[in-house]
Amino acid sequence: MALMTRRSVLGAAILTASASVVVGHGRAVAADADIDLTGWTLLNIGDEFTDPVRSSSQWHRGLWYPHSGKGLFRDANVSFSDGQLRLAARAEQIDTFSYTFSAVESVFDVPGLCTYVEVRAKALPSAANVLSAIWMQSSALDGGPSLLAGAEPNPELDIEETFDHTKMNIATHVWPDNTETTHRSFGGYSYPVGVDISRDFHTYGVERRDGRLRFYFDRHLAWETNPGDSSLWRMSRHMVLSLEGHLGTPVASQLPATFDIDYVRTWYAPNPALESGDYLLTSADGRFLVSHDGAPTLQAQPQTWRVVRHDDCTYSLSTPDGAVLGVDTEAGKHEVVVGSGRLTTSDAGGSLNRWHLLAGRSGRTLHSKFTGLPIIVADSRVIEGVDGDPAAVWMLTETGSSPVRSSSAPAPSTPDRSVPTVSNGASSRRDLPWTRLTRSGV
Repeated sequence: MALMTRRSVLGAAILTASASVVVGHGRAVAADADIDLTGWTLLNIGDEFTDPVRSSSQWHRGLWYPHSGKGLFRDANVSFSDGQLRLAARAEQIDTFSYTFSAVESVFDVPGLCTYVEVRAKALPSAANVLSAIWMQSSALDGGPSLLAGAEPNPELDIEETFDHTKMNIATHVWPDNTETTHRSFGGYSYPVGVDISRDFHTYGVERRDGRLRFYFDRHLAWETNPGDSSLWRMSRHMVLSLEGHLGTPVASQLPATFDIDYVRTWYAPNPALESGDYLLTSADGRFLVSHDGAPTLQAQPQTWRVVRHDDCTYSLSTPDGAVLGVDTEAGKHEVVVGSGRLTTSDAGGSLNRWHLLAGRSGRTLHSKFTGLPIIVADSRVIEGVDGDPAAVWMLTETGSSPVRSSSAPAPSTPDRSVPTVSNGASSRRDLPWTRLTRSGV
């Protein structure tokens, strides 16, 4: 959804995909699939909207483009009340616009690679002819017009856009250089749900893992696809919730009306936790990860790393003098560095300085939270790999103790997809179970 660019192509992308999936990029999946989140970790990445003060600090009002269609984004149309985020559309004259909309982008970064994010929401009433959108993209959080620096090719996941209120309308894009010329759409899918989704709350989710994207309606698998660009499944992204003008002129008599969001939740796939502490990191050839002249390298003499586990299940690694292992994205380069630490715009978590530590049979692999790409070893250099590179495997030994072994710990596994029991489970409010939510309204 990039300023003028995203809006000029998106409607066509969705409408052409409504009857079938783009050949080579995905397929419709059997109607009895499901996701079971047993064993997954619910992260402190998201919002329950029970604390308006906290919620106000978690969401940036407005997007990197000032209006959508005939509606001007207005910060005053965003509110937090009664345990929900409410995005309003109004028929009111401001400047040359006869309507005002609202939108928010999260300050927090949702990791990719092995996560499931879910939004429970009630779309703005269909009679108003205003599109409700749930999507993932990352801007500089400064009002535009730029997307986030260093986050090329700016992958975008459109989880739901109400081009048709009886379908879950899904699409994927990348926006290299944030221009229409370089924009690429990989198509999508329109999953029929059999009801007007604006009449009740429903859950909309996307699982990004194992090189695949899996989209869910009320935790029922709506579409599974092999993404056209790997960044779509591995890179961290902001959550975006917005009202858009892609349906044409709103119906003034049906306004004001609101798009109501009950929660945004993120889960991390099963991965044995590593306790925070001081560790040595040993490579497969017996050498140690050390910091030398601001860069990570392999040497025969060990160096201690302070490993800290964060509430998003990623880790930070720092030297005894406080230098942080991170990714430098300046000037378009992606280099693994050791330094003072880099923040991702106003993302206080600092995704450039955090790492997935994924457990395998012989150790752990490190993948950047920001890019999802692995750390690899080239001679004595420790660098960020590219898609397809085998990640370097590390044995972590807590200093003064025996190695922290993961030989018996499985790597993240695919969640169970069993046939759900049909019920009206999605209409219950926020007390949904962490495991399977039964299908409804289909």
